[in-house]
Amino acid sequence: MQGGNKMKIGIIGTGWMGKNHIRIYNDLRGVEEIFIVDINNSAARQVANQFSVQVAGSIDELLQKVNLASVCVPTASHHEVVKKVLNAGVHCLIEKPVASTVQEARKVADAVAKSKVIVGVGHIERFNPVIQETKRILEKPYYIELERHNPHFGRITDADVITDLMIHDIDILWNYLFKGKKYKIVGAGGVKKEMLELVSAIIDFEGCIVKLSGSRLSSKKTRQISVEEEQKTTVGDLMTQELYVHKKAKPLDSPTINYSQESVVDKVLLSKVEPLREELKMFLECVRSGKEFPVSVNDGVSALRVADEIRARVEAK
Repeated sequence: MQGGNKMKIGIIGTGWMGKNHIRIYNDLRGVEEIFIVDINNSAARQVANQFSVQVAGSIDELLQKVNLASVCVPTASHHEVVKKVLNAGVHCLIEKPVASTVQEARKVADAVAKSKVIVGVGHIERFNPVIQETKRILEKPYYIELERHNPHFGRITDADVITDLMIHDIDILWNYLFKGKKYKIVGAGGVKKEMLELVSAIIDFEGCIVKLSGSRLSSKKTRQISVEEEQKTTVGDLMTQELYVHKKAKPLDSPTINYSQESVVDKVLLSKVEPLREELKMFLECVRSGKEFPVSVNDGVSALRVADEIRARVEAK
């Protein structure tokens, strides 16, 4: 179903991420009505009261009423729920990761290829201005470091740190900064409790060395990217959305000056945004215009495939 100007939105799953989708869609222009559904009907009713939205009795009932749907159910149910959404001809945004396994993700991709609807995957860091600007000014990097560390919240119980956290940075590297480049996983190691809670990996992208680390054992929340190039080092904080470019200083050519300047630092002016809001605005825009969403299901498949490769490398030790 192609959307007109006024959109009817469905949110399937009203947990932490589902509530964020509801909150933002409630604020966006051009949204006429929001319908929600959850396997726990009383939880859905509480959320409906909180946000003044409507509860559907089932996924099928919701899909008859909406132009597009956000799939915010636990990852294990993505494949089955997305199939229903596609069969109903409803545009679909799938929270990351696209599915639990690469095999399931490929089935989703096959179903999407046969459908005529817009489908995207919610890798929200693509909409972070720090990542977008880093790509824009990237020339010839020889070292990149990405850190994504969290204190353990216990919110995610069905995914290890690679699928839960590191997958964001996998998407940034493989599908955005280095799309199509050859790579080699040079090494990886991790700390396992019930599941992997800390992982670090070194990757060689055609001569650019990348260090990736994800942790749920930290006492400090960190989201950082740094890029070293011949003439500059770029350092970005993905949470504060601040980006600094350090450039080598030219030598001071005067016998009377007795100090040296090692580098010049420029702060890049970025408009701070909520990446999820930018993502949902973009999804609405794509549905209205019939354009493809920038984060494709194939990107989601690729991110899961690389996550498996890194996990296998860690567990081979």
